[in-house]
Amino acid sequence: MIDILDLHKDSIISRTYGIKQVLEQLKTDNFDISSASVLDIFAGDGSYCSFMLGDVAKDIDCISTSEEDLKNVCRLMPNAITILGDSFEVIEQIEKRYDIIFCDNPQGILPNGRSEYFDLLNKIPDRLNTGGYFIHNVNVLPYNYDKNSLWSNIRDKFYKTNAENLNLEYVKQFHIEQMSSLGLKTDYVKLIPREKVNSKVYLYFLLYKGL
Repeated sequence: MIDILDLHKDSIISRTYGIKQVLEQLKTDNFDISSASVLDIFAGDGSYCSFMLGDVAKDIDCISTSEEDLKNVCRLMPNAITILGDSFEVIEQIEKRYDIIFCDNPQGILPNGRSEYFDLLNKIPDRLNTGGYFIHNVNVLPYNYDKNSLWSNIRDKFYKTNAENLNLEYVKQFHIEQMSSLGLKTDYVKLIPREKVNSKVYLYFLLYKGL
């Protein structure tokens, strides 16, 4: 199944709209999140979306590069296990599997030279339980975007097309094929609006349900 959750152009997307829609989808699937283990790859200080997962999951492992941020994670989510370090390096060391992997990835070029979630996808299949969920950000319409920038070049190379204004159907099919090639077969993939600029949704959660 492939699906897109659409919104009227004048509707408002709140800070927690996307993650609430993710949780609603899990309820629709009759998924028992109260017994689920979660890996939060870019937890930050936990205040944006992470806490909403931590509040309902059995346990959550949170990765952040900031000690201060992780202190706040512990205040918000007493059940959290915190891991200090670069997400791209830490995940290489993780051997356990999770029911939900949440990747609230930043945009642009990161301090370590990586971009968005691109170099993380091949780490997911071996760390996701059968029937588990993987969620990450997809920026389909970057704003203040320099088409001649390094970020633009990396995006074009990754998506194998001009990534200035990505077609949603292309995004879904691209990721289905990409994850399948990495060993993750999906029951469905759903695009959930996350953030808007100038009445246009530019950022989506891409939600995968594995088989």
